[in-house]
Amino acid sequence: MADVWACTQCRSLNQGKNRCYKCRAPRAVGGVAPTEMSIYGQAPAVKPAGRYRSSAFRAVLVSASILALAVVGIVGTIIVGAVQRRLAGDANTAAVAAAALPTITELAIARVALVIASLVTFAAWISRVVENIPPLTGSYPLATPRSTIVEVLIPFFNFFRIPPILREALRLLDPRGNGDALVAAALAPLFIGLLGDWPGGIVVTILLGLLAQNVQQFVNVWTMYSLVLTVSVAIGCVFLVAVIARVERLSAARARERRQGAA
Repeated sequence: MADVWACTQCRSLNQGKNRCYKCRAPRAVGGVAPTEMSIYGQAPAVKPAGRYRSSAFRAVLVSASILALAVVGIVGTIIVGAVQRRLAGDANTAAVAAAALPTITELAIARVALVIASLVTFAAWISRVVENIPPLTGSYPLATPRSTIVEVLIPFFNFFRIPPILREALRLLDPRGNGDALVAAALAPLFIGLLGDWPGGIVVTILLGLLAQNVQQFVNVWTMYSLVLTVSVAIGCVFLVAVIARVERLSAARARERRQGAA
């Protein structure tokens, strides 16, 4: 076999790849020729390596964006619901719609902008968290800082990649803790709310247009549906901020331990 190397971190053999298949340590960190690796005694203790750079500022930015998204969603739902009820009970629908359109448009633009800002800042934050795991713990996550950014920013694909990245970060920072429940509590309602808005909102609108017996019934059902989605997103946003805060607390604690050990 060509280009075979041994990992000193876990004593496994690898072929070709730049990261160990078992512990994911980079070849540049723990790779040696198979004949150079000792097979006697215990494997050497894994030592944190690399430079730690705090992710606290990015955590503040993404938390602010996420909470703002929740607030704008709640305000928008209240305003749209009020407008829909007025449209159903007012004969001069054109005037009501024209008066409400600028506010609704501004809220829609603000919501889209906050969704984009939340994704971008979250990608920047989780990328820094992943980058800090080796210097804080000595372990190497499956994701890399660069791949994390790409995976978070790809629509729909990020629904499948964000949960395992967060769970692994929490597990490596605190092997005795259980962050799975908190991650699920944050991402499940958030994903349900976002998917229910689009493309779910289009499907519900079509179904209501076909099945609603009158305008009032259409408005009532749509208002309730929007309220459920808004509450779901708000709950997810609050729990996601809690996840971010927990990761930051664990990272800060690890950083303090590292400084004390070096002193």
